[in-house]
Amino acid sequence: MRSTYRVGVDIGGTFTDLALADDATGALRLHKVPTTPLDPAEGALQGLEELCRGADIAPGDIASLVQGTTLVANAIIGRAGARTGLLTTRGFRDILEMGQGVGYDIYDRFLQYPDATRAAAGGGSRSTSG
Repeated sequence: MRSTYRVGVDIGGTFTDLALADDATGALRLHKVPTTPLDPAEGALQGLEELCRGADIAPGDIASLVQGTTLVANAIIGRAGARTGLLTTRGFRDILEMGQGVGYDIYDRFLQYPDATRAAAGGGSRSTSG
């Protein structure tokens, strides 16, 4: 028998949210656990185990699992985390300035965006062509 269960996991800065969908019945079960900052996977796996136990299914019964996170975006916006570099392909050098996926008011003509690249890159950027 083919499994009908799908799971979505969103690892946030404070909480990890999980959703279990049963395509056969249309049932949706939601679960929330604290995010474990030192190892976000730990909290996600704990939440998955609790979610499966509550639904009386085994993790092996899950047909698909998708995971997303806001941890990187939060680190860039909050100017936290290790000093890193960002490699992009040609044409995407300004991806952080574009703010795709960030909840800014796109109709605010006077909005001042944070300078994410300077904060994340430690004040500089380098471009190569080729």
